[in-house]
Amino acid sequence: MKNSVTNAPSVVIAWVMICVVLLPAGAARAGALWFIDDGLAAASAQDGSYFRPLGAIQDAIDAAADGDTIIVRDGTYTGTGNTNIDFRGKAVALCSQNGPANCVIDCGGCAEEPRRGFRFHGGEGPSTVVAGFTITNGYHRSGGAVCCRGSSPTIINNVITGNRAEDDGGAIFCEASWAYVGNNTVVGNSADGHGGAIACCGSRTILAGNILWANIASRGSQVALSSSEDHGSVLWVAYCDLAGGRAKGYVGDDCTFDWGEGNFDADPLFALPGGWDDNGTPRDATDDAWIAGDYHLRSEHGRWDPAANDGAGGWAGDAATSPCIDAGGPHWSYSNEPQPDGFRANIGAYGNTAQASRNIRWNKPGDADGDGKADLDDLKFIRGRLGQNPADGDNWKADLNEDGKINILDLIVVRNRLKQRPK
Repeated sequence: MKNSVTNAPSVVIAWVMICVVLLPAGAARAGALWFIDDGLAAASAQDGSYFRPLGAIQDAIDAAADGDTIIVRDGTYTGTGNTNIDFRGKAVALCSQNGPANCVIDCGGCAEEPRRGFRFHGGEGPSTVVAGFTITNGYHRSGGAVCCRGSSPTIINNVITGNRAEDDGGAIFCEASWAYVGNNTVVGNSADGHGGAIACCGSRTILAGNILWANIASRGSQVALSSSEDHGSVLWVAYCDLAGGRAKGYVGDDCTFDWGEGNFDADPLFALPGGWDDNGTPRDATDDAWIAGDYHLRSEHGRWDPAANDGAGGWAGDAATSPCIDAGGPHWSYSNEPQPDGFRANIGAYGNTAQASRNIRWNKPGDADGDGKADLDDLKFIRGRLGQNPADGDNWKADLNEDGKINILDLIVVRNRLKQRPK
């Protein structure tokens, strides 16, 4: 039995809607909801409904039909049924319930037992979606975390860290594929061959809104393009933070590296970067272990800290603000990001989600209500909130001088700019 969307709790529906909003054009969704919970063993009594979730991701994919959505609850998923996941050509959306900080696919791969997160090889199209996971500890010949062959899936809002490939694509490998890779944080992956983050062979791949950082490979520490017998590769990159910039991309014969708008090379200022522990043997990489990090973006105006409040999560402040905040495309949706926001989506795994790091929205002097000018309406807006807590509701807009208070000093800011168009 499968639950319909209308029977699911509103919090789940909200996250599903976020997943739908983030899909590229042509990847519309319809169908049933399935639920996965790593704390429940798969059994005959479990049917994938909200109150009787399945225990393994592969079980849900096997049971699902085109257009269905699978919601994976918080937890760490590993072992058979939760690694080497195969969509079998189905147009199914696989989404975590609460984002990558809360839902981990720990591949547990090694040379003796290669395992990765996902393998797409059944002609999957853009309506096959993986959204909102941390994918880590993968080890495989090519594509340590994700491998696409003859397929075109949508891979969005994931943290892909600490994976390895013996050959190409420490995190992602695409062959004869046209994948959309958007708003992912791809960090600390390695390949002995090409493409520490992503390697493409005879493929057309789109990278948009990603952070590619601290990945390593023999050629193309971040990205690498090579040709198949029939086709060169084309990689479109836009609004990405790519360590080393375009120079860190390896471009083989008959391949095109399309360096689009909005790309840059700057330290993304993660809350706590992960890293490799050499286990006391710096010359032997086979026994290294990945130490997980926190890939929320630092912000002076608010960063979601999943460890705050005894693990319940909460907002924290930092001494610096990441350049990846408000670095998305000018027409991308940012409607799911919390306030204060900056009129543009963040890039990386938490872009346009409820855990996106905050920024000051109204950076125009005197413009309290955000209509693009300082006028009498701004005075009224502030007067109606004098003495109130800036942290309540939309009161933060009235604290124009950012001193943590709403008082006459904020009115003076408007007076000094009255009737002037903010710069």
